[in-house]
Amino acid sequence: MFRILTVDKRCWSWLTQPTRIKLERIVQTYNYDAASVGSMLGALNVDELRPKFVARVAGFSDSDREALFSRYHRPSSSMRQSTYMAV
Repeated sequence: MFRILTVDKRCWSWLTQPTRIKLERIVQTYNYDAASVGSMLGALNVDELRPKFVARVAGFSDSDREALFSRYHRPSSSMRQSTYMAV
């Protein structure tokens, strides 16, 4: 689902409320995994998910945050700045 949000964030508005709640929980409980983080970045395209994902990234270990930022240059500088300020 998060990969679809990367392509077209309007998909979020088409989801039922229970599905949105499930996706929000996935974002809030996500543990860094190099294999899945690329698709999780789709959460940054949705206004309702962006702050939750940024907060979750702030909770990553330093090495996981560095791995994320070195592997994906896409995350906005505001996300990078927010996560470093939170630590």
